[in-house]
Amino acid sequence: MFFCHELILSSFIYKSLMKETSETILMEKFRNILLNTSQKKLWEHLQKLSDKNRQTLLTDLSRVNFPLMQTFFQKYQESQKNNGRFPFQISPLTAQDFYSLSPEDTENREENMEGEKYLQQGKLALILLAGGVGSRLNYFAPKGTFPITPLTQKTLFEIHFEKIRRVQQKYATTLRIYLMTSRATDEDTRSYLSQNNYFGIPQEQIFIFQQGEMPAFSPTSGELLLQDEGHLCFGPDGHGGLLPALHHSGAYTDMEHHGIKSVFTFHVDNPLVPIAAPEILTSHLNTGSEMTLLAVKKNTAQERVGNIVRRKPDNKISIVEYLDFPDSFAEMRDETGRLTFWAGSVGIHVLELSFMRQITQKILNDPQSIPWHFPLRKINSYGQKVDGIKPERFIFDILPYAQSPLVLEMEREEIFTTLKDDPVPVTTHLCQLYKKWLRAANIIFPPDALVEIAPSFATSMNELKTRLSPGTVFTEKEILLQ
Repeated sequence: MFFCHELILSSFIYKSLMKETSETILMEKFRNILLNTSQKKLWEHLQKLSDKNRQTLLTDLSRVNFPLMQTFFQKYQESQKNNGRFPFQISPLTAQDFYSLSPEDTENREENMEGEKYLQQGKLALILLAGGVGSRLNYFAPKGTFPITPLTQKTLFEIHFEKIRRVQQKYATTLRIYLMTSRATDEDTRSYLSQNNYFGIPQEQIFIFQQGEMPAFSPTSGELLLQDEGHLCFGPDGHGGLLPALHHSGAYTDMEHHGIKSVFTFHVDNPLVPIAAPEILTSHLNTGSEMTLLAVKKNTAQERVGNIVRRKPDNKISIVEYLDFPDSFAEMRDETGRLTFWAGSVGIHVLELSFMRQITQKILNDPQSIPWHFPLRKINSYGQKVDGIKPERFIFDILPYAQSPLVLEMEREEIFTTLKDDPVPVTTHLCQLYKKWLRAANIIFPPDALVEIAPSFATSMNELKTRLSPGTVFTEKEILLQ
């Protein structure tokens, strides 16, 4: 018995010594790293911590590429010294740079047969970007769970999944769904979808994965910001983090296993996304595009959308985020008073899987091969909001690498209304759009009625015309078609 206790004691002492030794080595490692990358205060903080907090902070520190963060701080400083000067010359799109799709194109079966056939062959997958929380709405849950429709208060997730079911039914196909969450939304998203039985889509058809994170740093010193005593401030690495996340999660392998050749990507906060629309797919396929993006005419010069431009001197089609777009360009107008830089990107793309794999390998070989952006944000540190830089990548920054990109202009009212900081304009937009569809179908209804048309009933004006007889009369003040 004594011998057994002695063995247990010896084992305990051995493990304690090993833990102490490994922590000593780790502390020495980070001492050198932190002191050589202008993180002296962080090193001093680390030494003062309790064992528990020190261990958690060491774990966080092990996730950080310190030379890269030092480079980021230097680049941010350089951008500030340039006083916001634009790094290259640009010009607006010409008539040859884009193709317009009208609402009438959506129902031209003969012209869209190639897109329909592609759907039926199971070569297209969907990527739903859903990493954001509704913090601007004072809604601290996944934005996809926010209720938005005029009457039934369906959530964004429910609308998208109902559309997907409709596409699958209409074209006799199955669409594999890759849903990108963040650490902040992953658990709640999985729980919400499970509780709602994935809104009628089989669970095995959905591949959920998390995007990566980046630490936030001080804009004045470059020091990494602390969330609390034992944790760094991390945040999502932007929707450009999609490509490495697909690689690390195994999603790429899953796509290849299921015979996927192209993906349709969209953001959760736009309830009007024309998911897997055959006319978009047909245009993408017919032009041999590696990357197709949807464009709309901007409502205002300073609208918070990406600006689609021609970049000089390489003459590549590119997108400039609204935060980086100088006022002098944004406010330019032609002789008729229309915006010179009119084309706004709405974050909807069709991408070839082979192109995505190519760019992903480029990113894995060199994390700076695709531009990083350094927006100044309010970061939660020790329960207070402080200025911080959270590095982000944008998916549209891979556009210049595409040999044959395609810009498709579509009618804004039909495909774009996005939930940012106020749900009322989105709900109002939906109601007004549905009324427009009813009027186009020669339906009689009270002008002040609230109207909601479920995707299961109709996803476009032309489809609605096939579901209702002209002259149909609705007298109710609340009209729900589903």
